[in-house]
Order: sequence, then C-alpha cells, then structure tokens
Amino acid sequence: MRVIRSKADLEELKEDRSLVSVYVDHGYSVENIELVLRMKRAFDAHVADAWHMLIPCSEGYRVDSWIDADAFGYQLNRQLAREYQVRENHLPALVFEFDPDKEYFYVALGQKTEDKRTEMIRHIATMAVEEQEKGSKDAIEFRGRLHQNIAIYARQQKALTIISKTSSRLADLIGLGANLKGLIDNH
Repeated sequence: MRVIRSKADLEELKEDRSLVSVYVDHGYSVENIELVLRMKRAFDAHVADAWHMLIPCSEGYRVDSWIDADAFGYQLNRQLAREYQVRENHLPALVFEFDPDKEYFYVALGQKTEDKRTEMIRHIATMAVEEQEKGSKDAIEFRGRLHQNIAIYARQQKALTIISKTSSRLADLIGLGANLKGLIDNH
C-alpha cells in the first residue's frame, strides 16, 4: 500500500512517467465513492503505473491500493474541493495539475450518469496506457501531451474546467481563446 502523506511524497510520485490526478468528491453520495472504489481493481489492472489516481483517505492519499468507503477522507475531500475551486455541482471530479501552482484543470463527473462516469474514466485510462506505450519517454512531456488530450476529450464531453492564476497556457494549447466564458476561471 502506498500512502502520500506530504508534498515531498507527492513530488516524488510526480517524478514517475505517469499521469497523476486526484479524485475529489463532496461525500454526500456514498454511491459515487463506491463506484470509484468498485472500479479500482479493474482500473489498477488496466493502467498499471500509467495513471495514479490519488484517493483522499483519512491518512493522506492512497495510491495503487484498495480502500473501502470507511477509509475515505471526507475532511480532506472538502479541503481539496475548496483549494481546487471545484464547483459543488461538478463533484465528483478528477483534478489534474497542468502547471504546478499556476494552472490545473478538472474533469467534472457530477452531472454525469454512473455509466458515463465509468466510460469517461475508462477512456482517460486507455489514453494514459497508450501514451505510456507510445509517447515521450520524458515524464514532463508525457504528462503535458496527455493533459492536452484529456482536456480536449473533457471539453468534448462538456466536462472541462480550467483554473488558472495567469492567462491559460492549456487553453492556448488546445485551441481555445484565453477568455472562453464558463470554461476558464482566472484567479
């Protein structure tokens, strides 16, 4: 079992040539949490080390390990939702850091059916596996290209929100205007 307890642990994980995201949920719907936990074993078998989906739990973040709903970190999830500025109706969401401490984006799963959530996670997982097999050997280039492709896919699914403290580099890379209303929040 791998647990991320500190920023240093997270930075070490980011050195891997793999996609890293955080699953954030408000916790009001146990069904949402259980859906992700039910998928976890198949997800881990599918992606191996191509994608690390961090699940907030009581002791930090669990990575590549099974947890049950009782270990889910409700307080940490609330803190993360505020920190990442994920809108309540967008939860649950998958948060991806595009430019450390400056820009991130999230894939909003909150308005999607259970089947659609599963399909979207499976699609992103397949993208990660394919990029790991055929993409850049450099971890930063690997994640950058994958982030662009995920953002394009999420936009097509009407599930993309970009949060940026400056002008959005990601929006420019995926061909969007920097002030596209409702998609980009500048802070």
